[in-house]
Amino acid sequence: MLTARGVLRAGRGRGGASPRAGEADRGTSVIELVVAMSIMAVLLAGFMTVVMMMTKSTATAGSVSKATGELRTVVDSLGRQAAFASSVNTPTQVGTDLYLEMRTDSVAAGESSTCVQWRYRSTSGELQRRSWDTLTISPSTWTTVASNVRNDLATRPPFVVLQANSVHAKPVVTIDLLVRQLGQPSVSSSSAFTVRNFTGASGSSVCTEVARA
Repeated sequence: MLTARGVLRAGRGRGGASPRAGEADRGTSVIELVVAMSIMAVLLAGFMTVVMMMTKSTATAGSVSKATGELRTVVDSLGRQAAFASSVNTPTQVGTDLYLEMRTDSVAAGESSTCVQWRYRSTSGELQRRSWDTLTISPSTWTTVASNVRNDLATRPPFVVLQANSVHAKPVVTIDLLVRQLGQPSVSSSSAFTVRNFTGASGSSVCTEVARA
């Protein structure tokens, strides 16, 4: 038979200690909850910082890729036109716009010559192009080839033409473009092309059939 002392000893177990009332289900204290929330806030802030950095990096890469693609298009197009052109105008500024014209003579009897006109709009940062033939003189609509162009007309004009002289037997068209989207790094490109089919017409009398506007 177990005595009262035996029952008490059995309740205590071998460790000799009995759990205090309510210790097993006392729950989480306010201090522990605040600490846990603080840790979560720090982790969340770090995660959001990483996400913002990744987003900014993606936007920068997209901006640079777009600018590079536009510059490549300008260089390829203007380079081909300069290579086949027979004459080129000295770039002319009208207001805040800068114009460059090139003419390609016909290669077959009965065909008309073709004029290509480039326009840089410094106020909007657009580089545009249009063309017409010298027979019908019906210019196409302006096509924007590059945007966010930031060239300064006084210090860094986008077009420079070195007319034929004792040093250069044929005109040389230089393209120097600076593209920069707001808040993004700038991208620049500079190329020079020789007007290979030059026939002697130059200065300011090339492709004047259509007004610069």
